[in-house]
This record gives sequence, structure tokens and C-alpha cells, in this order.
Amino acid sequence: MTSIEFATGQPDLPDHAALTGSAQDWLKICARTLRESPGELGRLLTDDHPYAEIFAAGTSRWYDRDPRKPERTDVPDLGSARAILAVTEALAEPRRATELLAPALAHWRRANVLPDNAATTVPKELFQAGDQALRGVLQRAGEIGSAAAGLAALLAIHLHGGEIKRGRRVEVPVLFDRNTEGGQAILSLTVAMDGPAGLYPDPTRMLFLASDAGFRHSLTAAWQSSELSGAGLCVLWAIQMRTEPCNDVVRNSLGAAFGAGLDELRRSTARLGWLRLRRLHPRRAITGGLDGDGRVTAVGGLDTKFAAAARDKLRVVVPRVQQAEADGLRDRHPALRRGLYYASDLDEVLAHARWFDARQMALAAALVLVLVLGGVIVDRINQNELARSELATRAATLTTQATLLKQTDPRLAGLLALAAHRISPGAAGNADALRDILATNENVIRSWKASPSVVDTVAVDVSRSRVYTSGDDDAIKAWDLETSAETGRLAGSTARLVMSPYAPVLAATDSDRIRLFNVAGGKPEPLGQLPEYFCAQDQSTIVAAGFVDSGATVLAAWTDGAITTWDTMTREAGDCWRLRDAATDKQLGDVLPGRLVLDASVMPSEEAWRGAEDRLLILLNQNRILDVGARTHEISVALDGDELVADATHVRGTAERLAVGTSAGVLLWDRTTKRNLAFPLGGLSSAVTGLDFRDDRLVIAGPTGVAVIPDFLTSSGTGRSAATPRGGPARTAAVGKDDTIVVGGADGRIAVLNDDGGNLTLPALAPANTAAYTPDGALLLNNWSQARSGGLFTVRPTGEPDWSGPTGVTYRHERDYSRSRNFYVNDTAVSATHVAAVGQIDNDTAAVVVWPAGGGSEPRDLVIPTPDDAVREAQWQIGVHVAFAPAANLMVARHLSGQVAIWDTTTWARAAPLDLRPGNTSMAVHGTRGVFTDGGDDRGELVMLDLVTRQELHRIPGPNTVRLNWSADGTRIVSMRESRHLQLYNGDLNPIGAPWQLPGTGLGSGVAISPDGTRVAVSQESRVYVYDLVTREQVMLPLVDPDGNDVVSLEWSPDGGTLLGLTIVPTRALKEPGPVRRWLVADREWSTQICRWAGGGLSRDEWREHVGDDITYVDLCRGVK
Repeated sequence: MTSIEFATGQPDLPDHAALTGSAQDWLKICARTLRESPGELGRLLTDDHPYAEIFAAGTSRWYDRDPRKPERTDVPDLGSARAILAVTEALAEPRRATELLAPALAHWRRANVLPDNAATTVPKELFQAGDQALRGVLQRAGEIGSAAAGLAALLAIHLHGGEIKRGRRVEVPVLFDRNTEGGQAILSLTVAMDGPAGLYPDPTRMLFLASDAGFRHSLTAAWQSSELSGAGLCVLWAIQMRTEPCNDVVRNSLGAAFGAGLDELRRSTARLGWLRLRRLHPRRAITGGLDGDGRVTAVGGLDTKFAAAARDKLRVVVPRVQQAEADGLRDRHPALRRGLYYASDLDEVLAHARWFDARQMALAAALVLVLVLGGVIVDRINQNELARSELATRAATLTTQATLLKQTDPRLAGLLALAAHRISPGAAGNADALRDILATNENVIRSWKASPSVVDTVAVDVSRSRVYTSGDDDAIKAWDLETSAETGRLAGSTARLVMSPYAPVLAATDSDRIRLFNVAGGKPEPLGQLPEYFCAQDQSTIVAAGFVDSGATVLAAWTDGAITTWDTMTREAGDCWRLRDAATDKQLGDVLPGRLVLDASVMPSEEAWRGAEDRLLILLNQNRILDVGARTHEISVALDGDELVADATHVRGTAERLAVGTSAGVLLWDRTTKRNLAFPLGGLSSAVTGLDFRDDRLVIAGPTGVAVIPDFLTSSGTGRSAATPRGGPARTAAVGKDDTIVVGGADGRIAVLNDDGGNLTLPALAPANTAAYTPDGALLLNNWSQARSGGLFTVRPTGEPDWSGPTGVTYRHERDYSRSRNFYVNDTAVSATHVAAVGQIDNDTAAVVVWPAGGGSEPRDLVIPTPDDAVREAQWQIGVHVAFAPAANLMVARHLSGQVAIWDTTTWARAAPLDLRPGNTSMAVHGTRGVFTDGGDDRGELVMLDLVTRQELHRIPGPNTVRLNWSADGTRIVSMRESRHLQLYNGDLNPIGAPWQLPGTGLGSGVAISPDGTRVAVSQESRVYVYDLVTREQVMLPLVDPDGNDVVSLEWSPDGGTLLGLTIVPTRALKEPGPVRRWLVADREWSTQICRWAGGGLSRDEWREHVGDDITYVDLCRGVK
């Protein structure tokens, strides 16, 4: 029966089992229809077609089904059938491959049949095979690079009639807990020769499997722990019970079997692997999950699994954590009394599952002589290739370890990924891992180990660029904030450190004593211990200390409410009084038993020069906060405590505001109006481990990182709806030098954070309102002053700048393009022969100013004609866009009225203008074609024109389109509408997929496609988002303008490595440009970025532990400053 007969509804349609089972009739139907009648593919799964009914009636169900969707139309079998059909349709229409493949990729990600975070590369050899349709689909799959795209490539080869060449194969018996009898199946793993690298379900048998997260996690753990994951091999897996594929496999019980099978496959693919003497026993089943560390985890249904094993006379490898449970089941299954093995990790699984194959010994003996005689020759021939392969495998293992450690130990994660990059540049997944680690820790400037495991307290001396730390090694240490070098240390237990803001004096408290140190030389020199006080109770300890009276007095608050002072210079005891004695019962309130004071902080007087006293904020154990005069002991209630819904732990503040750290975030309290301004402040609801306030910035430390609330004393400080924690778990934090934050982590490390774009941000350039890249990679900018420009110039922003200032840096000009009179510039363009700027000259004329590419001071002014029906006032006489079409020797410019002017760049003769409707005036040019907006309202359209013949090639609806961009390779066009919708088109202006809406509420202002057409960058207010054009998912964290300026225009560098953003200061006054932002989005400069915040490379011991002695030690950070 042909596919045409199937499609026309013959009575002998295959049933569900034939479509999805061993016969795989659905694959055959799609392949036949592709060959015989590709136009019928779109009808095969319409709602009224019998096939849709058959698949929808299947018994399988999604484990994550959206309850809002009709269950009958959202079933796995129907989704699987649609995914297969989507790849078939892509083969029929390869020009629409991106659009058609999208639903298939989404389905396979949802089906949980691919490892997490897996990437692939499609070998170029596959591109050269088959006809143009297959090459187009394979090439697009390779560009996408995801595991789902690799599966699409394998399926496309099969559907197109090609054969997936298979190599080594391994089989592992596995058990299921089906019904009451259990079941036994075979897990097979096969190497697919020349396939895309990765681990995939066999596309000829397993595409109707839809599993759950437990299965995917075990699959991921097995693949990431296998050396095959970095070997560039394509591995196919299948699970079959007799001859039928198992399409209902869930949870984690196959994780250990996958791990063992992959290790056996690794051994079999090694040189002379077929001679191995120990092999997996065909009668030993494996059941157990697998975690990321290679440990075997518990599984369910042992009773029924044992029943199946006993029935088939199998021995079973079981998780050791279930030994008691398994032993208790022995009597129910006598055949297994001597057939159970217990394993804690994958190594033990392999030890039990393998056996000594005596037959291999005879074969090995027969070949010994041949191997001995020929071994040296073979080894020499393959030595280099083997070394490269082994290095690639080791690099893949390091990359996997780095990915798993990026949250818990970012320093080690970064250095392991860097080590992998050094020993095998270009290893699979390494660049992605490096970028992911940098993005996760993007604000970390540098980091270093300060204590063995814990940093308890930090104090920052901004003037001398020092940070003082104390941790679990009972020592006070001094560190240079610029280099992280240790500059001194003193022994002694310390609970907290306090730096005097008035003099180079450091106070260290420990239980009931305070020591003072002179730090004028950048390291602690003892001044002496302050004498003891006896007004505090015996068991009382110091809860906080500080400097008052402009640094002349040291003050301490004790847990029992005692307040004590000392003279800083003479170190003599001063005052000692009790809070319980000085405060009234009404002021104290209903205090709780035990420790009276939880925290305290000094509130320096703003009028100390007039003799005004400093004050002390004291947090009592029932959440009440008292305001106490340091000299007069005058007490008032700053916060009753009833306003808090969580237990308070920290307090900082001023005369106007309080910041109260609690177990559920920070309360911001207005002391003047007595009202809650924000809780939790910044949207951070985790427990607070530390607070610091300086220079109008509040720093909040917590288990998820450190967040900064700027402008703490102004309304803008409370209007910030969300703050982002950075730097990993923090025990303590303090404001550092140059707006940095110094963080003490639970792992004994110090990290210096910068509250800007971090390592991916390059130095900003001085303000400009236009930018373009020249063909040789230089950057063209305009001089800007008071809304006018005196000309343009090119720079290469690398190395040391000529000048640095608060508005950005400047570099030496390579070429200058000047004009005798200033003019207004809206846009610039560059070709190999000319440079152009479009805008307004002489305050009333729309024009393009053109220079030779080599620069000069005598440009050509070309007037853009104004349509007869256009508004004639001067403010409307402006050119808005300009572009070159070098292939046709043309220059195109657009007037604010919508009219398009075209010049011949060899004669500068202007052709008759193209009249397009006013409104939005965006345009994009590539080759000899241009795309223009025609009108700007709901009736607006997009029109593609041949710039040489001036003929209209294509016209489609484009309502309210405000931006257009065309990729440098000509394959993709994108439009952005006022509604924040993006629409992607191919190079002929045919839509690819449906429009998608940008998240959030910020208006989109800039849009740019990467040169290779795979990513699109979009700016919304002060943030830039980069999306994959196939998955429409963000490929990196948002890129942020640290000053909060609006990013209004974007430009990719020619190599796609840098993204440039033009900014505008968001004021209601005359708009003026802000600094030109640059973000690093390429895989480069890994050593500099990683080493600066890691604080040095791997030690020799770390290298030996993680990389191995067999690879020569490399100082990863040598020479990095």
C-alpha cells in the first residue's frame, strides 16, 4: 500500500501498534509521501484525518501536560507524529527548514529523551552527501547546534532514504516494574558512524517514547560522566522488549544501565577494544539511578523487577542503598538468593556486571605475536592522533565537571573549563561552558582564598585599597584590593572587624575584648587591647562595635544591653552604662528572655563639626529598634517592631531611613512618615546574613548572593522593584573602593564585585549618536556636541585608551572625516570606497555628507529631495537613514517624509526618488536589494525593491513596524513593531514562523541580527537581550547599561564577537547621547576573564587531582594581571 492510499483514507489503515511499534509504519508513510507526493504532507495530520484520530486515541500521556490544553489534542503520540512529519516537511521545503523544524525541536525537548544542555556538531561530510534538500536541512541543523537539532539531522537522513551507518554495539539487560509481574528488556547502545556528536534515541525505533524528568536526569548523568561525551561520537540508544520498542519508560531506574553501557561502548571503540577480556555479562541485569557524581541511587518497584529477573533466570545489580530492602525480598524470589549484587557507584556496577570471557583469551593469545611485532609501528603511526583524542576526551571530562560546579564552586569551575580550553582548544561544549560560568559570575572582578573554609567578617579601608578579613584560621589578614595579594597577617581569634572612617585604625572584637591596630602602612600593627569592663554580665559578649566622636571614641554594644566606650588614642576606659537602667519600660517594651541585643550600628552625625553627637541604632530581641545618643544616652523608639512580619537580625540606617534585615528580606522604613517603604526590599525574600551602608548605597548579603540598592536615601532607591543577587552565597559584605562590593563567602573566599555588566562588558566609549563598522573592522563614530557634529572618525578600541573619563574612553583616531561647518547626524554608513553621514546641513536641508574612505576635510554634500506634499518646515527636513549597496555602486538614503533617494557612487548622479508613504521610515539594504517600511500605522506595509531596476519584488503587511534589520549573510531579516512583536523573514521577505512578543513592558528600541543570521539582539530600555532565532530563547544573561541609560541602537561587529549599543540619557530635557556601550559576546579572552576573578590558576595539587599527572602542569594564569 502506498502513502497516497493511506492519505486518501483506505479502509486498511494501519492500527496504532503498527504506526508506533516495531513496524514503524508512520516513518514509512512519511518517507513514501515525501518521495511520491510531497504536496500531500500537510494533510496527513489534519484534525479530520484518520491518522490524527489514531494517534490521539493512544494511551500515553504527558507527565507535564498543561491542564489548560484539551487532553485529546495534547498527547505524546500525536506530538511525536507531528515532530516526524515536521522534519519530513522540512525536507520537502528546505528554504523553510528553520520554521518547519521548530515544533519538532520543541517536542523532543519536552519528551525528555535528550541529555540536558547538550550541544552537537553535524559533520561537514554529511553536508556533501545527498541532494540539495537534505543538505539544506542538515546544514540548518548544524547551525542550530542543539541536541534536538542533531536528532532532526539523523531523522532527516533516514527519511530521505539514506542509511545511518552503524558501528560497535552494546546490549544491557534492564528491568521494569510493570503490573505485578515486572518485565525485562534490552537496552542497546550503538555508535552511528559520521553522525552528529551526542547521545540520541534511535530515530528508526524510539521516536514515540515520551518520558519524564527522572529519566532525563539519569540520562544526563550517564552521558556527562562518560568519556564518550567528549569524543565527538554519535551514540544511538534503544529499549526493546523482545522486538517491540518500549514507548513508556519513566523515572530513573535505567541511569546505571546507561552508564555501564556507555562505558562498555567506550572500551569497545578503543583500539583493540574487541580483544577486551572482561565484558558485560548478557545475563546480568542492572537497575538503579545515577546522579551527577556517579553514585547509584535508589529506584522503585524492586519486588516486580525481581520477579521478572527470577522468571528469566537473570542476576541483578542493585543500588547498595537498597540492600536491606532487597535482602528482605530474597525469600519471595528464591531464584535470586545467590544472584544479587550491590553497588554504590558506577565502578562497582561495572565490577559486578562484567565477567571474564575465556573465549577472548584464546583469540588474544593467537594475536600476541602479531601485536608485539607490529605494535611499535602502529603506535608510532597513531601516536599523534591518539594523543589528540585522549586530550579531547580529558577536556570533555573537565568541561562536564566545570558545568556541574559553576554554582557551588565557581572558581574551580572556571579554572577547570579554562584547563580544558588550554589542553584541547575547540573541544566540544567548552566555549559554551566558559561563557555560562562567566555569565553566572559576571560581576566578579576578582576572587581569592582568604580562609580555609569560612570568612566571618570583612572590613574595607578605601583610602589604602585594603580589605581586612578574619575566618576559621584565627588570624587577621590584610589584602590588596587591586591585586588580591596578602600584605600582612596577625594571629588571634576575631568575631568582627570595624574600620574607622576617620583614621587608619582597625578594631577587632572577639567575645568580650577589643584590640586596636594601626593600618596606616596597609597591614595591621598592634596598638593594644582595650581594658575590660565589668558593667556587662559575665556571659555577655560584644554584638557590635564602632567609632564615634569623629573617631576619637570606640563604642561597643553588648548582648545584655551594656554600652561601653574607650578613648581611641589613650585606650583608656570611658563610659559604661546599661540599656535596661537608662530606658523606660515603655521604651524597652515586652522584651524576651535571654539575649537582649541582637545587633547594633553606629549612625554618625551629619553635624559633628558643630558638636552634635553620634547615635546608635540597637535591635532588641522582640524586633524593636532603639535610637540611642552615644554621649547623652538619650533614648527613643525608632521602630516598634510590630511592623515586622519576620525575625529581625540586622539594622543599619540614618536619621531618615532604616534598613532592617530579617529572615525574609529587608524592611525599608521611613522614619519621618513612619511607614513601610518596601518589604522585601529589592524583591529579595531570603534570609539576610549581612548589611552595609555607605555612600548612599545599601548592600544586602544573603544565601543567594549580594545585591546592591543604589540611592538608598532618595525615592529612586525604593522604586527599584527588583535587585539581582551576585557572587554566590555570602556570609558578610561591605562597600568597597570605586563602587565595588567586597564579599566574604561560606567557602572561605573573598570576591570583589562590580555592580555593572561585569566581565562581558568592555570599556564604554565617549558619547556618540551614530556608529558603524568599516570593512576592515575599525569603528566609525561621530563627534557630538550640543546636538551637532563636526565630523566622523574611526578608531580601533583595543589596548590602552588615550583618555578615560566618567563618560567613557577615547582612542587614537585612525582617520578623520571633517566638515567646515557643523551638521546634524542621524545615521552613518561605510563601504570600501566611501563614508557617509545622513542628517541635516545648514539647519534646514536634508542631506548626505560623503567622504572618500581614506578621510579628509572636503566632503560632498548631497541633498535629499523633499516630496511636493511633504511638510516644508525646517525641523522636518532631515535625512534619517543611509546605506551603501556596493555590488551595484549605489548609495541609498531616506528622508523623514518616507521618500528614498538613490545615487550612483561612480558619478554621483541621482536617480528619480522612490515615493513611499510617511510614517515609520526604517530600511535595510543587502546586495542589490532593499527593504523599506511603507506607512507607519495599522495599514503599514513592508516592500522589497530591486535597487538597480527599481522594480518591486515583494510587498507584505507590516503594521506599525518601527525597526528593520538584515543579517550580513543575507539569510535573515527581522522587523520590530510598536507592540514589541518581532517577526523573522528569510532573505526574500517571506515570514518564518509567527511573530513573537518580547517579554516585559519596556518598549523595544534597537534590533540587530548577528552576522551569521543565528541570533538577534534587542534593546528594551537599559537592557539588551540576545535570542536564538530558531528556539527564540535567550542565549545569555541580559546585557545591562550600568548607568541606566536607554540603549536605542545596536550594532554587531563584523566577526560577531562584540555587540555595540548607542545610548540616550533618559531625561525629559533635550535628549543627549550617553556612553557607547560594548559587550563581549564572542568566545575570547578566557584567560584574562577567568583568572582575574579566580585569583590565580590551579595549584599543582589541584591539577594533579582534577587534570591528572599524565598531562604536564600548566600555570593557567601566568602573565595575567
